[in-house]
Amino acid sequence: MIAKIFFFQLSLFALMSSFLTHDASAITFKEEKSVHFVASYEESVDVYWVKRMLREAERYYNKVADQIGYARYKDFWTWDERVKIVVYPNQEVFNKRSGQPAWSRGGVIHFRDNNRLKTRIIVTFKEENKFIDEVLPHEVSHLILRDFIGFNKSIPRWFDEGVAQLHERGKKEKAEGYMRSYVRRGQYLPFREMFRYNIKEQKDPIKVAVFYAQSVSIVHFLIKKYGSQKFGQICKNLQDGYNFEAALKRTYSQTFDSIEALEKKWLSYMQY
Repeated sequence: MIAKIFFFQLSLFALMSSFLTHDASAITFKEEKSVHFVASYEESVDVYWVKRMLREAERYYNKVADQIGYARYKDFWTWDERVKIVVYPNQEVFNKRSGQPAWSRGGVIHFRDNNRLKTRIIVTFKEENKFIDEVLPHEVSHLILRDFIGFNKSIPRWFDEGVAQLHERGKKEKAEGYMRSYVRRGQYLPFREMFRYNIKEQKDPIKVAVFYAQSVSIVHFLIKKYGSQKFGQICKNLQDGYNFEAALKRTYSQTFDSIEALEKKWLSYMQY
C-alpha cells in the first residue's frame, strides 16, 4: 500500500524547505511545468522522462476529472494551485527527505485549509520504474476524488481505493479476472461487510488482495454499465453530504434501491 502522510496548518515555504533543502551533498533541483503539475527533479534525472511523466499526469487528470464530474464545476489545480511532483535521485534520498517508510514506492503529502486542498505534493524517486504506470495514476486519482468530494465528507474506503486503482495500467482488467474466479468460489466480500472492513488491521494477504480487486471491480462495473455521467452524479451527491447508500439511490434510482441491489447486479455481471 502506498504510504500517505497528512500535515495541516503548515506554510508552503516550510513545506518546500523541508523537501528541497539538502545537506553537504547538496542536490540541485530543476523544474518543469504543465497545466496542472509542477515537477521538481534532481538534475541527473532525464528531462525527457520528466516531460513524459507530466504528459501522463495530465492524461490521468483529464480522465479521472471527467469520470467523477470534477472538471465540470471548476478549473482546479492551475497556476499557484498546481500539484507538485518531487522526484528524488534514489530511494535512499527519497526515504530520508520525504519521511516515507523503506518499503514505500511513492506517496502523497498534502496541506489543506478548511475543506480545500492548498498544496499537494506527490513524491517518488527516479529508480521507481512503475511510478508512471501505477503510483502516479493512483495518487492523482486519490487527490482528485477527495478534493472534489471534500476532505470533511465520509466516503467508503473501498470506493476511494476503487477510484484510485482505476487508471493503474492493467489493474481493472486483472481485477475483473480475479473477481470472476473469487465469485465462482464464493470468496468475494459481501458488500455490507466492505463498508466495515478495516484493511489496515487485516493480516491475511488474500483478503487484502480481494478487498482491493473487488473495490476497483465495483467502480469499473458502475462506469462500464451505467456511464461516466451517472458516476459523476454519485460523486456530486457524496459532495453534497449524502451517505453512500443515499447517494446510490439518488443516482441510480431506477436500478438500485439498496446496497444489496447493487451487490446482486454486480454478482450477475461477474457470473456472466
